[in-house]
This record gives sequence, C-alpha cells and structure tokens, in this order.
Amino acid sequence: MEINPRKDCDNLDTIAYKCKYDIGDEILSDPVDWYSMQLGYDDGVQAFIALRHTVKHPYSNEFSGFLKERFDKIAISLPVYLYDHSGITVSTCPFSCPWDSGQVGIIYVLKEKVREEFSVDRISEQLEKKVIDILESEIKNLDQYLTSDYD
Repeated sequence: MEINPRKDCDNLDTIAYKCKYDIGDEILSDPVDWYSMQLGYDDGVQAFIALRHTVKHPYSNEFSGFLKERFDKIAISLPVYLYDHSGITVSTCPFSCPWDSGQVGIIYVLKEKVREEFSVDRISEQLEKKVIDILESEIKNLDQYLTSDYD
C-alpha cells in the first residue's frame, strides 16, 4: 500500500488547489476569494481596497497579485504547477508546455506556525530558506507519489 504524503503524513504546510485531481489539503475555488479569506477580508473590504489602489476590478489579476503580496506578509508560499499528459506531475516551477500545464494551487505555511514549530520569535532569512526547502521537498514527495517514482 502506497502512503499518500498529503493524507497519511503530518506536514508543516498546506496545499490549496483547484484542479480535478486530489493533490492537496483544501480546495481553492477562486484565488481572490481564497486570499481574502486567508487575510480576513470580506467582499466590502475587497471592493474598498480595489478602489483605494485604483485596481479596475476586484477579481482582476492585478488585484489577485495585490492580495498575494499581502498574504506573503503572513505566510511563506510557493506556486504549485501541474502537467497533465498521459499521467500527472507537479512542481513548484512552471512546465514548458502551455497547453497541458499551468498553476493549479499554492503550497504555504503561515509564519505564525513557523515561529511556533521552530520556537522562534523572528523568522530569519536562513529559517525562511529552510522552510522554502521544506515546501519544495513536500511537492517533490507528492510528485513521487503521483508518478509512482520511488527510486
């Protein structure tokens, strides 16, 4: 029996995703709504922030990018990309095929959890790099599980 690294193991991080495959921990229905929820914003706050920063529409890529910048202040995260062609594979780096691949999610850990897990008051540059390495390792483990590549 294969061990699913997302379901059968404790992970420091969470994967939020939007695709037809079960590759993570929580469904990401819409990036703007998801970032807003993580930041504790409601629709009224979204609209206010969009107007204040002269973003044309609260569901634009520009606004989503603005929310991601805010999210990065409370979390350490990496994008999750998926390539789907005669099987699936995942990575934190984009694949070269524009037709069968794209970003499907985000792997993240809240900085509050990092401080708690590593018993620190401040996240140093060295610790942030270590956490990024952990996130990348988690995606590699998931990819090995999805591709049945355990060599």
